[in-house]
Amino acid sequence: ENKKLTHDTIVECGYAHLRPKQRIYPKVYTKELASRIQDDLALSQSDMCVLKLCNRTRGAGVVPVAVSDLDKVLEELLCPPQEAEQWLRRQPRDWFKTVTNGSFDEQARHWWSN
Repeated sequence: ENKKLTHDTIVECGYAHLRPKQRIYPKVYTKELASRIQDDLALSQSDMCVLKLCNRTRGAGVVPVAVSDLDKVLEELLCPPQEAEQWLRRQPRDWFKTVTNGSFDEQARHWWSN
């Protein structure tokens, strides 16, 4: 609700040109997804983009990524481990104490659990 209000206020005040381009896509990996995002947002191979889960807050699930790595990152985020329970059991029990805040490992878990 606050995000929509902020967006609308920015647009009404004539600052829409300062907002980054954005699109919403289904959370399903396809071989074409990275190129579709690149085309839709007019990104070059040397650009960066930010992937964000639309229903998370406080930076959960926000992943900045080089366009050149976009396909690989999308596949990692959108294709969780096949045997998730077994994979989780193999993880260190104190993972939550040792993971770097905001790291890809942390963000991937937001994507997989969402």
